[in-house]
Amino acid sequence: MSSNITVKDADGACWITISRENKANALLPDDCDAIRRHVEDAVAKASTKAIVFTGAGHRAFSAGMDVTAFLDLTASTARAYIEPLKDMLNTVRMAPVPTIAGINGGCIGAGIELAAACDIRIAVNTAVFGLPEIKVGIPAALDAALLQQYIGLSKAKEMMILGDLYSAKEMDDCGLLNQVVEPGDLQDALNKVVAKVQPFTRTVTTSQKRMFETWQNFGIKDANETSVDLWAAVFTEDETMETIAEYKKTKLSKKSS
Repeated sequence: MSSNITVKDADGACWITISRENKANALLPDDCDAIRRHVEDAVAKASTKAIVFTGAGHRAFSAGMDVTAFLDLTASTARAYIEPLKDMLNTVRMAPVPTIAGINGGCIGAGIELAAACDIRIAVNTAVFGLPEIKVGIPAALDAALLQQYIGLSKAKEMMILGDLYSAKEMDDCGLLNQVVEPGDLQDALNKVVAKVQPFTRTVTTSQKRMFETWQNFGIKDANETSVDLWAAVFTEDETMETIAEYKKTKLSKKSS
């Protein structure tokens, strides 16, 4: 796997770091492939309750795909260059555990697409965001499509058509971010979210995330039909019944005290 991606397991979470600090954590196709495989490996472990993404250093979460190879691309090689990013984003978005972006700096291009693919985004107040692809002569693509749901169609079009950069406060005001913190508080904020998801079963988290994906991709009638199937299916799992029994026991105990 790519040496630009480092991974560690701690406190029930898989921490994936883009470690290409001298290039503002810009991604290469091999890096995208490595992230995808690390996510797949993480979700294969029953002990993984969350996956956290961040960038090395303080300069950037990720500056997006490395543009140094763009001049040499043709229509066919361009497809091969971007396919690993597409596969990575699909894997992150569909992961059956909560995915969290710890945005420690610049979040540009494919960096913001990775953040958008995650369930929760926590950024430092010095981070900047943008989709400047249009200035390079290429369109924003892939999970940039999610931005209109987070920040509204008007703002999403503005970001992609103008290619400007935006502060963490602006993105927070638009609704992209779940939390904005001081740079020194990012790790603690990430730890708190990871701790919050620890008690939840894999069954219920997977079901909830599949519902989100259905709601985003189908009309309300079809989405509701699928939601009923997913909701009922969780009752086939022992951990669901154990969690319900424990919750009921705790509620009864509180009532009697």
